[in-house]
Amino acid sequence: MLAALAMLWLVAAVPSVAHAQAGYPERPVKLLVPYPPGGAMDLVGRILAKDFSERTGQPMVVENKPGAATIIAATALAGAQPDGYTLMLAPNSTLTIIPQLYAKLPFDVKRLEAVALVGTNQMVFSTSSGSGLNDLAALVDKARRTPGSVSYGSFGNGNITHLLGELLNQSAGIAMLHVPYQGAAPAMSSLLGGNITATFDTVTNVAPQVQAGKLRALAVTGRQRSPLLPDIPTFAERGYPALAAVDSWVGLLAPAGMDTQARARLDAHLNHILRDPAFVRQLNERGFDVPAVDAAALAGQVKEERGLYRQVIDKANIRLD
Repeated sequence: MLAALAMLWLVAAVPSVAHAQAGYPERPVKLLVPYPPGGAMDLVGRILAKDFSERTGQPMVVENKPGAATIIAATALAGAQPDGYTLMLAPNSTLTIIPQLYAKLPFDVKRLEAVALVGTNQMVFSTSSGSGLNDLAALVDKARRTPGSVSYGSFGNGNITHLLGELLNQSAGIAMLHVPYQGAAPAMSSLLGGNITATFDTVTNVAPQVQAGKLRALAVTGRQRSPLLPDIPTFAERGYPALAAVDSWVGLLAPAGMDTQARARLDAHLNHILRDPAFVRQLNERGFDVPAVDAAALAGQVKEERGLYRQVIDKANIRLD
């Protein structure tokens, strides 16, 4: 009798569980952003959160968890339930660089799953207008002729801007001096002040300085020129194709193992938002492209980038622990 009642209860309960998953989201969704409020990624997160809330009728609440090169936010995501109610907006470095720089991390990268590519932002290699270097060839030539005379700033050891500089070193056969800073703002300030020769930075940050005549852009990453700097050649055009596939991108991550119905609902909402012309326009205005990339293609891109950065890290002998 008890077994029969238990079976009846189980059968009755199944539709309600399925309905709950099919109705995702049915309560507020937390969006972790691994940087302080006001930055480019925070702004993207708030645009996404607003559109998600309007589409689903449930609030998406941005929670800023800055610090430790996104490790703090990634640790929180890895420890969350895989129910779709905790997500994270993250740079590609969270999945492609950080796991390869640290022998021990407070989270298992296998607990993180890339759900969607939200936007890409090309990186620009630039120098100050007073450097006397008019193009990339001049900078490379100077670095070859006078070792140690060319320096490049990064946003910190192990940051994508650090690895891009090492990739250029390896591709061009030069040895630029790496000067790490604690973020984009001090690196840009040092470049404008003439304390370093060049930096990699996003096209969003560099374009206004170029247009104001303060910086000279030498080359951009990516397979095509940037709409914000259409006169600046790509690295591939200048003979360095290895830097064609290393744009900075922002992805939406979830704890691995989400329920299939909840994941399908999340994917449907994201597909609608990422193809909405108003959303695309807002990101374009901030220097981001919004490519139509499905989850399978994104997983392949993550794997490809991991391989590329593994080679750069090993050859440059970069270690952070």
